[in-house]
Amino acid sequence: NLTGMVGDGVVLDDFDADDEADYRYRGWEGSAVVMPLPDTLHFGHRYEGYAAERYDNGVVDVLHAFTVSATVMPLEMLKIGLSYKWKLLDSEQEPDIDDDVLVLSTQAVL
Repeated sequence: NLTGMVGDGVVLDDFDADDEADYRYRGWEGSAVVMPLPDTLHFGHRYEGYAAERYDNGVVDVLHAFTVSATVMPLEMLKIGLSYKWKLLDSEQEPDIDDDVLVLSTQAVL
């Protein structure tokens, strides 16, 4: 299963009264899910990119995020997932912080 999307926009609130765009952004994503056992086991990978420019100053911050995941459904009513998301900030002004995420999740039908 492959998916992808793109988008962009601009915020024109002009809260600083300079007659310029306050915020420009664009984003993109691509993902793939492999289901070796369609009702029991899924593996996924996703890449997300988000670029933002504040105050029409030409400085663009780009956040890259890579996610890998595994989901197992041992029972029809139970789903267990494990995901790791690695985030990397490409910026001239902001430091990249250690904000990667490891998530273990469960879902049950009651």
